[in-house]
Amino acid sequence: MEADQFVNARLLVEDLGVAVKVCEGADTVPDPVELGRRIAQSMSQGLAERKRAGEMKDEALAAVEQGGSSQIDLERFVQDLQKLQIEEKGEGIK
Repeated sequence: MEADQFVNARLLVEDLGVAVKVCEGADTVPDPVELGRRIAQSMSQGLAERKRAGEMKDEALAAVEQGGSSQIDLERFVQDLQKLQIEEKGEGIK
């Protein structure tokens, strides 16, 4: 794995709980049988990671709906930029 993949793997497996670890190490290649077993396991309905991934999907969809957190955050960002522009014009900076 490359440097950022370790961080991403930890985030997905340990912090968010939406993935299962198949192998570790920079030069590790997963065993095909183990990989197949893990994929089959992850597709089972009762797996906690699968349930959590579904919950995160619902949260993401809600965030991008009208009035969702993504829209609200974007509107706040635009307002902050507009305030900065007004302040800069007031100080004579263009």
